[in-house]
Amino acid sequence: MESGSSIPGGTAKVAAWLKGEFEKSSLWHTEYIDVGAPGGPCLKVTGGKGEKYRLLLMAHMDTVFPEGTLKERPFRREGDFYYGPGCHDMKGGDIFALHLARWLETKPHLLENHAICFLFNPDEELSSIYSRPVIEELAKKSDYAFVLEPSMEENTLVKGRRGVARFYLDFHGIASHAGSAPEKGASAIHEFIRWGEILLKENKPCEGTNLNIGMVSGGTAANIIADHCSCSVDMRMTDIRKGEHLEELLHDLASRPFDLRVLTTIKGGITRPPYGNPDMEELLAREVTAYFALKGKEIHWKTVGSASDGNFTSALGVPTIDALGPMGGGAHTPGEYGVVHDILPKFEILTELTAYVLGK
Repeated sequence: MESGSSIPGGTAKVAAWLKGEFEKSSLWHTEYIDVGAPGGPCLKVTGGKGEKYRLLLMAHMDTVFPEGTLKERPFRREGDFYYGPGCHDMKGGDIFALHLARWLETKPHLLENHAICFLFNPDEELSSIYSRPVIEELAKKSDYAFVLEPSMEENTLVKGRRGVARFYLDFHGIASHAGSAPEKGASAIHEFIRWGEILLKENKPCEGTNLNIGMVSGGTAANIIADHCSCSVDMRMTDIRKGEHLEELLHDLASRPFDLRVLTTIKGGITRPPYGNPDMEELLAREVTAYFALKGKEIHWKTVGSASDGNFTSALGVPTIDALGPMGGGAHTPGEYGVVHDILPKFEILTELTAYVLGK
């Protein structure tokens, strides 16, 4: 099913299919939540007893690909690999969620004293700008959160993600002939370059902060002073204060431009906070590692620069484990793939971890 974030009704088809599958069992209660996303609603699925959730499991239904991609690159399997738009990020996680529900149907005792909630959202690839309030509302009612984003390595889970700040800048100058009347022009590109020199000083990988200036465009010809320039600024940070500082810096630069004739508009902000409590996540990782060690299974952990909906739950103090989906690679590219031999071993990690949390 094609379900790019901005395809009208795209994720609604996925939600409807999942809803029908869950409703084959009387254990699950399904509910659409309209968040105003172009692709469709969230799907909330609950089961068990109690108003508070022992476990919140999150998976997103949208992909980054435009309409028509599925026709060009339909799902296929070749040996130990399967391919297709969104197979890795993250429809494999959606399927894991459904099969985890079916597994729980055979273990009803696990839900005798606890409730569980699955949330499928339609806009994760858009930074969950529509569904974030729903995620945070459910997180406040949950003891633990599992994120079914894909993994890149065998037996590897994610215990931390950096936050994201993203800004879109538009510089508005005055056009003029670069040869006959340069003094009458005010270059938006020159203003942008001066800003860029300052912004790049905020790129401090040794402090857990990466800043990237991308999607730069502007000007009309080599001999015309540019009256417009635009760019995007992306920051990944372990400390939310770095994102807050960047926002203050941008607005400060806009208030005192190098060329007073150039006006700059700024859109954006912090789209995802970093994982909120590294000590909490580290303690949980050690606990889980010890649990699996008793079963003779070695679990590895990573902290990664990319973000997910787990950023929201962790920032609210909910112990969060991420990358519980199947293994693969090439996300957001034509070569996106999943690995067949890892599906069952990774799913077993998910079921054992679910049993552990529900049994605590």
